[in-house]
Amino acid sequence: KKTRNFMERMISAFASAVALCGCTVSEPYESGLRFVGTFSNDSDTRVEISADRDAGVSRMKWQMSDCIGIFSDAGHVNVPYRCARIDGKAQFLPQNETVSDGNMFWAYYPYTSQCDGCTVGAFEYVVPRRQSFVEGDNSDKLFMCATSGKSEDGIVALEFENVLPLLQFELKGDAVLSSLTVDAGVPIAGKTVLDLASGEIGGISETSSSVRVDFGADGLALSGEPVPVLLGILPMDAVGPVALVFEDTSGARFVKNIWPQGMSVPAGVHVVQPLACINASDFARADIWNDDFSSVELSGSDLFGRLVSGECVYETIGPVTLVSGQLRVGKKNSLAYLKLPQLLGGDVTCDLKVEMSVKALSSGSGTAEFYVDGSGSLSENSAKIASTQQYGVVSVSISGADETTRFRFGGDGFYLNSLKITEQNN
Repeated sequence: KKTRNFMERMISAFASAVALCGCTVSEPYESGLRFVGTFSNDSDTRVEISADRDAGVSRMKWQMSDCIGIFSDAGHVNVPYRCARIDGKAQFLPQNETVSDGNMFWAYYPYTSQCDGCTVGAFEYVVPRRQSFVEGDNSDKLFMCATSGKSEDGIVALEFENVLPLLQFELKGDAVLSSLTVDAGVPIAGKTVLDLASGEIGGISETSSSVRVDFGADGLALSGEPVPVLLGILPMDAVGPVALVFEDTSGARFVKNIWPQGMSVPAGVHVVQPLACINASDFARADIWNDDFSSVELSGSDLFGRLVSGECVYETIGPVTLVSGQLRVGKKNSLAYLKLPQLLGGDVTCDLKVEMSVKALSSGSGTAEFYVDGSGSLSENSAKIASTQQYGVVSVSISGADETTRFRFGGDGFYLNSLKITEQNN
């Protein structure tokens, strides 16, 4: 159970509160209820990491722009209150409606008005697949809840704690990054239903096994000093290595595997993971097409990086992993490579040849199967992979490909060392 840090009480004149936060409510405290918290000023970041790393507790450093939602046992539903700073402490003031009565209160951060039908026991929240990086402000990665009764003098001390997990990577080196994608092989983003009273997480849907953090137009310039990069995720129970796909501002990628034996990150836990230097020399060539734009060859590692960053799309993510630089494909239709003829535009069509360097996972397995969506037709639908020791080339032709063509491949078990696509009618 996470260590709880009880919030300080404070009482202040309403006129001072209005002056600080700009709220336009006439007499918000007629009932005597005051919702209070604390400010911390010992760090520039808005997420405070507990000294107890085993507990992994993250706490909020409130700012006046922060807004929470409040429910009560007296029937108040998702009432917005905004934080004000008074004498260095936090007080939450009503935006419009006032929570004037009740004995038990449940609050959450960040507030959303898109909460039709939400209840204390069933609150919908989405952990996004795309997240942004703002240096020193990680508050958008948190979903925090508080449960409290009121004291005899009408003060409700809100004790917020993070409910969903956080991953924090400490990045250093000399690369300039445009994004970081974490691929866990299991769902880590998507829609979930939370119980605000207990903090328990219910069913999840519309999931993704990867989360991408974007570093903005100028990118994130690394140095010798570690930069903390946080991601909000769903509770994670990865059974194999977790892949980190770094992309620099030229579009080049570098894939790094961590936690080879898997990793569990339960609800509410904040995991901090330092990493070795990420240097510009680690990244592959950004322009994957050759100089006359007639062919492309991708290593297993580069292809995997493009898969999890969105250029290619998984149909079933579980069976696809990166092992020693090779893709491990374990199930039919396990991945799709999108827009193969990237050089084409308009109504132009061409014929393509796809060559895959592969070997079987084990004896008795090893069949590559091919599919095309959109325009184009295949010369073969499958190819047998005989050897488990040496890589061999299997190939298939696609006639009549255009910018809508999607080539999919899967099978009953093989390693992919590289994939090459060549335009046949230049």
